[in-house]
Amino acid sequence: MLSTNKAKPISNENSTRTDAKVPNLRVVEYQPWRRPLVILSSAILSIGCLLLGYALGENKVFAERTSSLILTEDLVEANERIVNLEARLIDAELNSGVQETASNQLRADMSELHQKIERLEGEVTFYKSLMAPNELAKGLQISELDITPSADAFHFELLLTQRALRRRFINGTVSLALKGVDDSGNEVVKPFTELSENSQYPLKFKFRFFQDLTGEFTLPQDLEVQEVVVIAKQNGKDPLTATFAWPEV
Repeated sequence: MLSTNKAKPISNENSTRTDAKVPNLRVVEYQPWRRPLVILSSAILSIGCLLLGYALGENKVFAERTSSLILTEDLVEANERIVNLEARLIDAELNSGVQETASNQLRADMSELHQKIERLEGEVTFYKSLMAPNELAKGLQISELDITPSADAFHFELLLTQRALRRRFINGTVSLALKGVDDSGNEVVKPFTELSENSQYPLKFKFRFFQDLTGEFTLPQDLEVQEVVVIAKQNGKDPLTATFAWPEV
């Protein structure tokens, strides 16, 4: 009787265990190959991402290299065009210089030809006067006087001629003088004997057809020259005087 009263009912103990929460359990089929597959897939995915990134990087580098090559080719082409244009410019400048030089040379040649024609015409007139004196004055003639500046003085050339049907040797002397005004406005005549250290004046001549006489003289500082007076004295004849305007030298 005593043992029966002390025992706990089984029904009560069972009810208490039933009230506790029991976790839900799921039965999964055991697959030992699943984990290596996941690892392999992850590795392949990672490698694929790396390859994709590398490919994209390579494409970018290739594109940049291609652009660089294109720019380099454009730069080389531009430099070649610049060189060609510079060469064309130099050619144009050379052609322009050549044309200008040719034009200047042509003008110089034409001027020289005109001077030569004038000189030849003067020589023709001169020889005509020698060979055909019937139409001109006879005897001694003071034909030409040329004055040119030299280093520190003036140089002159005087041409004397003879016009006659039957020419014989004639001789005599020639005197030259500068005529002008001084600082006070007075008329002054300066003979070449006062303007040259050479004692050759008066000049002597002797010829049959013509003769050139030359000499030098200095120009007075206080004299404004207007004319050059030439006096030729032929032996046995009256003096012959000729006046030449002072050249713009």
